Amino acid sequence: MMKVRYVQLFVVLLVPIETTLAAAELPQALVKATQARDQELESARVDYVKRQLAAHDVFIMAAAEVRRQMIVAGNLEGANAADQAAKVAKEQTDALRKSLQKSVIESVAAIAVEGAGFKLAPFTNNSKAFSNRNYVWSDIPAAFEGWSYTQTAGGQPASIKITVKQAGDVYIAIGSGAKIPELKGWKPIRGGRFGYNDGKGSTLSIFSREAKAEDVLEIPQTAVAGWAGCAVLVPPPAQDAGK
Repeated sequence: MMKVRYVQLFVVLLVPIETTLAAAELPQALVKATQARDQELESARVDYVKRQLAAHDVFIMAAAEVRRQMIVAGNLEGANAADQAAKVAKEQTDALRKSLQKSVIESVAAIAVEGAGFKLAPFTNNSKAFSNRNYVWSDIPAAFEGWSYTQTAGGQPASIKITVKQAGDVYIAIGSGAKIPELKGWKPIRGGRFGYNDGKGSTLSIFSREAKAEDVLEIPQTAVAGWAGCAVLVPPPAQDAGK
C-alpha cells in the first residue's frame, strides 16, 4: 500500500516539473518560430523583387536595342522615346535594389573592433567561415555585400569588444545554438539568416542593436553563442556614417 502512495506522489511531483521545464523553453521556441516565419516572408519578398529586377534588366536591354534601330532608321523621335523608357526603368531598378538593402539595414554605426582570437575577413558567399575549418558561407543577405566580419576559430573562445564611434545600429551574427534570451538589447533582423556547409544545415542569424557614440559593447562568445561564436559585422568605410 505504501508503494502505491509513493508512486502516486512521484507522479504528482513530476507533472509540475515537466510543465515548468516546458514553460522555460517556451520563450526561446517562440523566438525561433518567429525568426523562421519572418525569414520565409522576407525570402518570398526578396525573390519577388529579384524577379522584378531581372524583368527590368531585360526591358532596359530591349529599349537600348530599339533605340539603336531607331537611330539607324533616322527616327529620332522613336529613339528618344526608347531612351526615355530605359531611363524610367533604370530609376525603378535602382529603387528596387535599395529596397533590398532597406529590408534589413536601418542604420549603420561607425565602430572600432578590438580584442583577441579573431581577424577581420571578407563577409562574402563561398569565403572561409572559420579559421580552423574549411566551411564556407552561403546565403549571406545581399545588403551586407562588401562588409567584413570577425573570423574566429570554431569552438574556441575569443575576446571581442566594440567601441562605437558614431551612433547607429551595430550588427552581429550568432549561431542557431545561441542562448537567445541572454542577448539583451539585441533583436533579430528580417531576412538575416545564412549558413555554412558543415553538412548539418547549420545556420546563423543576424541581430542588431541601437548604440550611441562612445558606447562599449562586449560581444558574447562560445558560452552564450555556441560553437559558431558571435561575429561582429563590420561595414565598409563608405557606410561608416550612420546611414
